[in-house]
Amino acid sequence: MARLHASPTAKIAKAIVSLLTLYKAAPPLMWSDAIPGTEDSVSKSILRLFCPHVLERYTPRATVGDGNCCFRAVSLALYNTEEHHVYVRLLAACEMIQHPEFCDVSAPTSLLKDDRIASPRVAEAVSSVTVQGSYVDMIHIFAISSALDMTIQSYTPPTNVCGLEGSPYTRVVTGRAVRRAKAPAMTLMWTATTVPSKGQAFRPNHIVLLAERPGASQVIGVDDSTATFDYDGCDAAGADVSACEEDDNDASLTTDAESSNSDCAQMAAEEDSENDTIQGL
Repeated sequence: MARLHASPTAKIAKAIVSLLTLYKAAPPLMWSDAIPGTEDSVSKSILRLFCPHVLERYTPRATVGDGNCCFRAVSLALYNTEEHHVYVRLLAACEMIQHPEFCDVSAPTSLLKDDRIASPRVAEAVSSVTVQGSYVDMIHIFAISSALDMTIQSYTPPTNVCGLEGSPYTRVVTGRAVRRAKAPAMTLMWTATTVPSKGQAFRPNHIVLLAERPGASQVIGVDDSTATFDYDGCDAAGADVSACEEDDNDASLTTDAESSNSDCAQMAAEEDSENDTIQGL
């Protein structure tokens, strides 16, 4: 990984992928009906606050909050352990280095076409993905999807009842050359490392695996590149995802279920302003 960070060239990235394939370095997939890992109590509490019905079908599974949480969550989903997070990060890094045109949000070939999500420049995104413990953005999840040839459900808990547009972070992520018809292989939940206090905004700074409970049917409606959970009985609008870094002090989220219409308008204005400065986990 250090060599790739020092010299992020397509030639080196291609050589790494070839070696991984040649020596069959991929960990064995551990698909099973058993729920991997342990339940994340903080994320469970957050879901109870804003969308308790999700817990009837899903359970948030804990990941270490060391800046590698996104890759740890993917590793937990695929391999039943967080230990292979470096392998997942390496694949994502090689994907971004070999195919930068799909990671450049200013290019017509970009996989992420949503002005509500502020993404870093390609060079910055590549630099962060090649350093363990460094943050990730939505574009990195697209890279993971491309590298693994899997669709991924990204999910952010809704946090108010104002009827505003849902969060851009709740979507089905379909990477380069991945068939859209594929059902999501996993659900990644944007969450926080502490339960918010009343009056605080929800500022995700962590990602966990949202695993489906055995026997529960997945209820996700898909429209083109976006997807939303069945929000029956849940709050309507998306979370305020801003300044999302692996920093416990950044964790905050709130909403008052009895907010007045004026409060809703103010929250909508704040969301529009803060989305301009969004960063990933």
